[in-house]
Parts: sequence; C-alpha cells; structure tokens
Amino acid sequence: MDDHGISSSVQNDVTTVKFNENDALYPEHEDTTVQTLNHLVQNNDTSSFVFDLGNIILFPSSAIGMFVTLHNKITDAGRTMTIRNLTPDVLESLQFLHLDKVFVIEDADSST
Repeated sequence: MDDHGISSSVQNDVTTVKFNENDALYPEHEDTTVQTLNHLVQNNDTSSFVFDLGNIILFPSSAIGMFVTLHNKITDAGRTMTIRNLTPDVLESLQFLHLDKVFVIEDADSST
C-alpha cells in the first residue's frame, strides 16, 4: 500500500510502515496521515507494527501526539509497536521527552 507518502508491507506477521516523504508528519498533512495510519492499524491483524522513520528529519509535536495515540491503540490490542531508523535529531527529541522509555526504538540494522 502507498498512500500520501506512506507505504506499508506485511511480512511474517509484521506490518512495516515507511514514511517516504519528510513532510508526511507535518501539521498540514496531519489529518490525512492520521486517517492512513488508523486504517493500517485497524485493517491489519498482524501482531507487530514497525514504523520506519528514516526519511523524517523533523518530528513536530503533533506527530509526537499521533505516535503516542497509535502506540496506545496498538498495545491496548495486545500488539507491539517499534519505531526504527530514527535520525539523531528525532531520537534526541524523543529522548528529551523520555518517550524512548515508552516506545521500542531500534536502529536501522535491527530486525524484527
């Protein structure tokens, strides 16, 4: 699936979601991005979701809230969520907010 700069694939009971464009998380695209991600979470019965943020340079506050909400939906359903391939600036933002204690964060070379 490729929708609004977001692509997804399913392999071995894992849905991988990749943000292909840096601006996919910008506030002006928030409604579309939220709809796309909610659709992916609701319509995939995989046990794990991996969000690849390798193309994301800036992580606006609205995106942080969106990912916290996604994390809650996914984990409340007994599934797991991993964020992968963060740029140093995005990782630093999440660490500053102590969200590295909430989210499972992996390097690009990690595998699920």
